[in-house]
Amino acid sequence: MAFIDEITLRMKAGDGGNGVVAWRHEKGRDHAGPGGGNGGAGGSVYIRTVRNVGLLHRYRSEKEFVAGRGHDGMNWSKQGKSGEDITIDLPLGSILTNVTTGQSVELIKDNETILLLKGGNGGLGNEYFKGSI
Repeated sequence: MAFIDEITLRMKAGDGGNGVVAWRHEKGRDHAGPGGGNGGAGGSVYIRTVRNVGLLHRYRSEKEFVAGRGHDGMNWSKQGKSGEDITIDLPLGSILTNVTTGQSVELIKDNETILLLKGGNGGLGNEYFKGSI
């Protein structure tokens, strides 16, 4: 087993679900109003520091991490389920660098969890925009 000290990973936060435009149809009421639910939030990507120097060997073949997408809203004002968060373990003392922006984060505390990428917000359904009348 070879020691790996540098690796390139691709990470993406989950997209939010779509809001729904739906209209209620109830017996005896012609225009019952809006009934579309909001979409769920997308999953976020977290980094957790671990005291294991050889941990990067785990990511030798798996280099792409994508958090779960939020589910779409549904009829009868039902909100969509939020996407699954993912947590990536990295060795203590690692330095994460965003290749696009050049911004870097150093992992110096043991067993610390850092929010690296926040998931997208869910879309709004038409139930959200209804008035009191």
